[in-house]
Amino acid sequence: MTPISLYSKNTAKMPAINKGINLPNTHSGDVKRSVALIAKRTGSQLAKRNWASQEAGVIVVFCIVFVVAVGLIALFIHKKLLARKAAKQNF
Repeated sequence: MTPISLYSKNTAKMPAINKGINLPNTHSGDVKRSVALIAKRTGSQLAKRNWASQEAGVIVVFCIVFVVAVGLIALFIHKKLLARKAAKQNF
């Protein structure tokens, strides 16, 4: 089985990983080796792609979401610390 036969002939950006794969049903060892081989080939195919440069908008959204999440977490921690400090001063 060649690496090309593992994937469908679809021209989409991301391949359909589970199309065109015939796993043997005879022994669990064969299945494990086949799954390991498919995972290795799929990983190497995905590693060859530079999707981040093609989809820059996705990276920008990830960065914005990360910055907002860190800001909200920092605000929550700051409020908790202020509440703890105020509670200590009352005693």
